[in-house]
Amino acid sequence: MSADDLHAKMLEGPKAKLFTYAEVADLVDVAGEKLEAWIAELHNSSRVKVLEQGGQVMLQAVSIETADIVSKLTSDEYIVYNYIAESERDGIWVRTITARSNLHINVVHRCLKSLEQQHIIKMVKSVQQKTRKMYMLYNLQPSAELTGGPWFSDAELDSEFVDLLLDVVYHYCEENTNLALGANAPPVHVTDIKQFIVDQEVSRVELDEGHIRILCEVLVYDDRLERCKAGYKATLNGDLPDEELPKDAYTESVCGQCPVFNVCSAGGPVDVECSYFDEWLD
Repeated sequence: MSADDLHAKMLEGPKAKLFTYAEVADLVDVAGEKLEAWIAELHNSSRVKVLEQGGQVMLQAVSIETADIVSKLTSDEYIVYNYIAESERDGIWVRTITARSNLHINVVHRCLKSLEQQHIIKMVKSVQQKTRKMYMLYNLQPSAELTGGPWFSDAELDSEFVDLLLDVVYHYCEENTNLALGANAPPVHVTDIKQFIVDQEVSRVELDEGHIRILCEVLVYDDRLERCKAGYKATLNGDLPDEELPKDAYTESVCGQCPVFNVCSAGGPVDVECSYFDEWLD
């Protein structure tokens, strides 16, 4: 047995698992000075972190790939890197890094520049805080909360893409649940719609069933689809020209015609301060 074996045993546990000294000793049935020497070896090679939790010293294994990256960083870069790594797919604001690290803002910016040049981290845009510079690890994909999901491109709502998807979803449902199939035609399930979009290569980004359901609910709100127990069906009004549909003050407003009304909320990826109001008023 060796320090390498201890490291391998620690990595077998759940990601980011914290171990007490006693738990580490049980993994390899080693204690005392020998265990201390192994832990020191792993710590010096950046393969183990020594942390404190509730007043107790804890140990955390670091993957070999991450250890290789960390071993090449300066002490300041390591501090900045750790805060970014902890943020995972949500990213972290540069000012938050500065506040938590107690490093001077110029030092933080210098570290960020160096880490970016090494392709260790990347800057990402937030749909909720467009002026903020957010950073995350280079190999991670940002969360939907950060980017707004597939409906957004470079933190801007891609309305043309949303409209295209709405039309594709509606026409697929219409073709499979129209009157020619009879009143008892089964509804279309979101799984079938998703597979159709994949097969037709309609979307340049991956959509899950939750995304498809949002599109269907927008179409339900527009009275183009109706919600059924097992899926969705096209309605009689779904493909009528706009002038034949009943109109009122609300449906003529910008919100009444918004394709992403169902995901609109204050502070959300789509909110009431969107640009469409200005365009509509003009």
